[in-house]
This record gives sequence, C-alpha cells and structure tokens, in this order.
Amino acid sequence: MRARNRWFTAAIAAGVCLLLFGNRGFRRLVRQTVELRHLRRDFDALRKEEAQLRSKVDAASHSDRVLEAEARSQLGLIKPGEIEYRFPPPNKDEQ
Repeated sequence: MRARNRWFTAAIAAGVCLLLFGNRGFRRLVRQTVELRHLRRDFDALRKEEAQLRSKVDAASHSDRVLEAEARSQLGLIKPGEIEYRFPPPNKDEQ
C-alpha cells in the first residue's frame, strides 16, 4: 500500500512539473517577468538621468555662467582674444 502511495505522489508531482515547466505559457510568463524587471530598472535609470538633465537646463536658463561653462566644455568654444592650447595625450610609458 505504501509503495502505491509513493508512486501516486511521484506521478502527481511529475504531472505538476510537466504542467508548469512543459507549458510554453509558463515559460513565457517567467521570461516576461524577467524582462519587466530589466525594463523597470532601465526606466528608473532614465528617470534619474532626466532629473539631472532638467536641473542642468534650469541652472543654464537662470545663469549665464553655467551656460558659458557648458558651452566651453561641450563645444570647445573660446572667447575672442583667448588662445587655445592643445597638448598631446601622455604616452602610456610616461605614466
């Protein structure tokens, strides 16, 4: 009688495993859950970046110095009469 109960329990467990893992719908659900986690993490990173960019825009719209500094760093702008010096990057051997 005990052997029969063990076989019955094993058959039920195997059936449940086949139902869950042998089913394309379940695998798709797991895959989509993982993808949703990745998308939420990317979305949070984009929100943080947006907040940083908004603060830069606000600072640039209220201060000419911030706007000038940003233009100089990103666009390489110089004022009339200024001299731009360019140095070659150091060799790896010198470091």
